[in-house]
Amino acid sequence: KSPIKLGFDKQRAKDMQWLFTNHQITYQPQQHVIDSFLGFSQCLGITTPHYEWSIPIPQHDLDFAKQTLSHNQPVIVISPCSSMAYRNWSINGYAKIADYAQQKYGAQIVLCGGPSDIEQQYGQSIMQQTACSPVNLIGKTSLKQLLAILKQAQLVVAPDAGPAHLANAVGTPVIGLYATTNPDRARPYCYPEYVVNRYPEAVKAKYGQSITDLPWGIRVRDEGTMARIQVQDVINFF
Repeated sequence: KSPIKLGFDKQRAKDMQWLFTNHQITYQPQQHVIDSFLGFSQCLGITTPHYEWSIPIPQHDLDFAKQTLSHNQPVIVISPCSSMAYRNWSINGYAKIADYAQQKYGAQIVLCGGPSDIEQQYGQSIMQQTACSPVNLIGKTSLKQLLAILKQAQLVVAPDAGPAHLANAVGTPVIGLYATTNPDRARPYCYPEYVVNRYPEAVKAKYGQSITDLPWGIRVRDEGTMARIQVQDVINFF
């Protein structure tokens, strides 16, 4: 019975949401997802955003991270997998990045991820192909333990997946790997300068048009799309 039912503008409303609202936020083209959410606060007169992610981490989870991570080396976390397999980069690529980072910075390399079969397989295969013996925490952490690990790291390397955004939330820089989804819409919000972006060329190859001529956020789900990212593309950010 609320007199004001505020929703997305019709162009961006999903699942026919616009049928159930009587007020809409102002349409803005080509926005990051977070910026689109801020359209709601702007309707309330809050025109200057203040960005703050306040996810509580229990002390015992912070202690877990301290006990697990090195105290005298920089820590670089590789989170190799997304819940969408087409977003995953190559095992060999991650292994080469791990060895490069360890050799250049003397870093402790940590692998993180969930307990799914593909993530476990990625972790084991990366371990077999590296010379630097990463700490493999894939499938071995709770969500808050993972957050604590990301908080204490100096850098995270990840595709478009939850850990990339969790790292962003705790202020850890992320090298984001993007070819299947548009980083301008979905990258870790605070670190646009660290994006490896092969999305425009993937879209061109798939649809024969540039990203400016297609719906905002259109995806390329073809197997092998992430192979457009080269090891040197990632190394360039180290």
